[in-house]
Amino acid sequence: MSAIVFPGLVIDLTWRDSAALPVGVAVDAYSAACAHWGERRPPSVAGINRLSALAERVIDSASASALPLFAASRAWPRPEGGGARAAAPGRAAGVAGAGLHFAALRGHGLDIPFAALADPGGGPGEAAPDCLAARGVRATATAR
Repeated sequence: MSAIVFPGLVIDLTWRDSAALPVGVAVDAYSAACAHWGERRPPSVAGINRLSALAERVIDSASASALPLFAASRAWPRPEGGGARAAAPGRAAGVAGAGLHFAALRGHGLDIPFAALADPGGGPGEAAPDCLAARGVRATATAR
């Protein structure tokens, strides 16, 4: 896994420019983008609707306790069929995985930005040594 460290300017601009975006608009746009991606990626997978139904059963039966973003993504309207329908449970599973990962990090006392910088699998990146040094940590991680 590789960590991507975004420059502070990118984070600041994204935060500023998205703060005024209504949540419903953001959710609709993200959902439409995921559906569009799904329609373009597995164009002719045999049994795509069966795969979608099975994936939906897994997502629907998973516990969403302590995973509010997963619960919300699971509740989004689902596309009718094809690749867009197959992409929806994949998106929800990704949100669940990220939520569980973040919960595990927090359980060990690590905040998310610090964990991304210190990821030994991804390497600290160019910006990380200064950020880590500010926290009193020497960047010695190497890529696996």
